[in-house]
Amino acid sequence: MEYAEKVALECLSVTEEISLQIGKRFEKFTISEMVLDENGVPNNNKKNNFKSINETGDIGVYAFEDPNGVIRYIGQGGRGSKTPLKSRISQELRLFEKTNNGNNGGTLSKNIQEIDSIEFNTKLEWQTFISTWKIRVISQSNWNISINVIEAFLIEVIDPRYNLNK
Repeated sequence: MEYAEKVALECLSVTEEISLQIGKRFEKFTISEMVLDENGVPNNNKKNNFKSINETGDIGVYAFEDPNGVIRYIGQGGRGSKTPLKSRISQELRLFEKTNNGNNGGTLSKNIQEIDSIEFNTKLEWQTFISTWKIRVISQSNWNISINVIEAFLIEVIDPRYNLNK
């Protein structure tokens, strides 16, 4: 076996092991509990929406998982003076809108609309769509590697459909 093939096989083995270790450290949250109340109506009580995510810490990586269990989008929050993890997740759960100051976040909804040619005309349409998804979160406190490295690694290995700037 050539040296390059041996290195490639070893890298694949290490990648699989790291992926397994990262996967074990993710906490899973149901989006419907954050965006809809028990009657399926948008939940505007922002204090309670992210109670469970508050416990994960301010710095971390999040992965949006579709109803089939496929990871579709990966991002991070809380690095340095950047937006805390909970706030970044909250921004991703917004329906994308252009504003006078740029936009309101909502990169996930923007990318889904652009890539899949789906149009969400109202916040309720978007929240109903995304409520069937889950979020997986790994906090910086669970890992001693830079959150940037974890995010970049996951995006490279998983190649999520809605991460456009890979």
